[in-house]
Amino acid sequence: MSSLLSFILAFVCPSRFYLGGFTDIPHVQYLCVFLCFVYIMTVLGNDLLLSVIYLDKTLHTPKYIIVFNLALTDLCGSTAFTPKVVDTFFIAVMLLFICFFIESNNLHGWAN
Repeated sequence: MSSLLSFILAFVCPSRFYLGGFTDIPHVQYLCVFLCFVYIMTVLGNDLLLSVIYLDKTLHTPKYIIVFNLALTDLCGSTAFTPKVVDTFFIAVMLLFICFFIESNNLHGWAN
């Protein structure tokens, strides 16, 4: 009975939490370029849609007002999320390079 209870407790309340999302992704630079491309296309497409609905007076109906609001929400969400993801990838790559550079300078300084 106690082994069943310990199994249930370990299953419900694990002792550790592992977050294994964006580690060891090969070719991160290609992913960053792709995310930048998707972000640019999202901004351009939503801006085009917003400007067409705003400028054409015949599109000022409830259906297109909803489409306008969805495009605006998508633009705001993409602007908040995509640059942060790209920044996270670049910081991870640059942080690794900076740590390597500092460590190599420290080793070189101790050798002299």
